Amino acid sequence: MLDHLSLFPATKEQAVESRLRSYESWGRPYGVPIEGYLDRKNTMAGLEMAAEGRWTSWVLAPRDDPETLDFMCSCETLRREVIVYQKDNSDSTDLWKEEKIGYGVASVYTLPKNRGKGYARHMMRLLHWVLASPSAFPSPFPEAWGKAPAVPEGLGQGVVSVLYSDVGSQFYKACGPCPGADGWMAAPHIITTWSMETTLQESGPASTQDKWRLVGKDKLKEIIDGDSELIVEEAPTLESPDAQTAFTFLPRKGLAEYLYRKIDWYLDQMTVPPQQWGIESTAGYPGRNDFAIWTFELLPNSPKTLLITRLRCQKDALSEMLAQIAVYAKQIGIERIQIWNLPEGLKDEAGKTGAESAPAEEHLASVKWYGGEPSSVEYLHNEKFAWC
Repeated sequence: MLDHLSLFPATKEQAVESRLRSYESWGRPYGVPIEGYLDRKNTMAGLEMAAEGRWTSWVLAPRDDPETLDFMCSCETLRREVIVYQKDNSDSTDLWKEEKIGYGVASVYTLPKNRGKGYARHMMRLLHWVLASPSAFPSPFPEAWGKAPAVPEGLGQGVVSVLYSDVGSQFYKACGPCPGADGWMAAPHIITTWSMETTLQESGPASTQDKWRLVGKDKLKEIIDGDSELIVEEAPTLESPDAQTAFTFLPRKGLAEYLYRKIDWYLDQMTVPPQQWGIESTAGYPGRNDFAIWTFELLPNSPKTLLITRLRCQKDALSEMLAQIAVYAKQIGIERIQIWNLPEGLKDEAGKTGAESAPAEEHLASVKWYGGEPSSVEYLHNEKFAWC
């Protein structure tokens, strides 16, 4: 029985201990410096994404010793801005929208000596009860689990939480808030890949270079904030005919920033360190804002990858944009370009530029919807920026 354990916000000492544990698996093998990884102040090095209490570390620990450094396992959550769209009825095409709160879940870690005992599964079951309102669940808190965890101020209001699973689609699905209830369900997750040589051959001509401008980090916040405002203002078309509800996270408030800050740990692996982290159109199309921003994946024994984290592009501009990205990527030794969940309207055009798409086998986007019936919920803009 696990009723003697509960979920607690980590003390600073526990947060550092949590990071120290996972460093051996997620830091040291990739050459990440330990001091940057430990996050001793539990503020993600002062990044905007962790400001105002948005970042929280959690531990599963004994009820009678909640501040122990010998806790069973740990995880982290990030509070995010969410836009929720809903139809008035099943026949309607009109959507009304609300700004809500959602969460990303990351860094679920259990020491090898503690694995196989149900600790991580129980921690994740309890996590629902601090992220969402109890009214979101089909049953009261299970008596067999003891007393429900205390909900810290500012939590307990989420309508959705997401995580990216590297242990398949079933583990987190089984971590529901009540026995028999589902936890996080894997959403459709497609990775589209362009090889460098194919992209340079098949994409638009380099003569279109004057229509595009590469941008550095100093420009990204302006692009991200502007894109967030557009997401708030626009009325999307739902791709699934059965969807009654949709949601999207907003990339502002440091969410997208984190991805290019994090990569600083790995840049010494590149012969030519990147200076450009995005591209935008200079053509001045009325009512358009074509751009892409990216980060890099530089993992051992894997192709060096430019990973597009957010894309807003009309179909007629995709080929030209890719051509310019590919020219720059080749200059700095990148071997391929990728994007997660390319918008449906761009897939045919991407195929013409040599792209190959396939379901993800890792980093499975998984969703727990707290706002009602989950079977008809669509996850919009499920790109890399939504990850933490």
